[in-house]
Amino acid sequence: MENSIKKQNPEYSQHLSSSIVLGHFVMKPDRTWSKLLLDRPGILLSVRGKGRIFYRDDVLQVNPGEAVAYSALPKHLFHAVSEWECYWCHLPEDFMTELNACPKNSHVPGVWFIHFDKQSQERVLAEFRECYSLYLESKELFAPGISGLLKVILRRMANKLNVSGKEDIPQQSFELLLRELNPPWKKLNLTELARMSKMSKATFFRRFREFYGCTPIQYRDNILIFHIKHLLVYSDQRITEISDQMGFPDQFYFCKFFHAKAGCSPSQFRTQMQSMKTAFGCDDEE
Repeated sequence: MENSIKKQNPEYSQHLSSSIVLGHFVMKPDRTWSKLLLDRPGILLSVRGKGRIFYRDDVLQVNPGEAVAYSALPKHLFHAVSEWECYWCHLPEDFMTELNACPKNSHVPGVWFIHFDKQSQERVLAEFRECYSLYLESKELFAPGISGLLKVILRRMANKLNVSGKEDIPQQSFELLLRELNPPWKKLNLTELARMSKMSKATFFRRFREFYGCTPIQYRDNILIFHIKHLLVYSDQRITEISDQMGFPDQFYFCKFFHAKAGCSPSQFRTQMQSMKTAFGCDDEE
């Protein structure tokens, strides 16, 4: 199969650094490409369309919202079944420590396959977009943030692969609690969260951090800021409308929250990102 398909690199913007390579492409049907850095493992998230990753005669189809992680070797090839939009990232080997401890669950050598539910798909896609936006803006300036977000994505992937070792951790109940309990501008009541989860406060905090790699407050704030940034960049909604949609009591609290997390006002962030989209020739999402 490897020799039967003409290999052709897709047209995409690639940005190299000494440690991380991030990319985004829309590949035309029946195009095939191979990873460019054979000494790097990596991850790929399918956004739209269908593709395949294969080695020799072993093939794995990847649908929208699904992801793969791959080891440095063997030399995997990627093929677009239909027009295929993906985000991908080559990573340093030390980023893969947690994934390397997970069993490989596909018949393609050196490949892990991850299927996300709809809510997780949206979350991981928002995180990947945030990584890519920061990388385009300044990979040196935002290196700590990019690394942190990628490690969150890798933790989510490892959690999906390690379901058997995590069955006693109520992921869905954690997420339901954070969505339902408090408006975003109020302090989370960890005692109440723990009570609703039927755990002590110390156990709840420990197990939550064990599962997500962050505190409940950090988790909730990260999700909020991802959704807010996406609306600022990809919608025409006014700041007040976004503030209302996200559940803030007024624009003052919304702007204060955003500035604390992003280091600038919502309007400044929107202006910066619009300038970037113009500079890189990016079209608005549908």
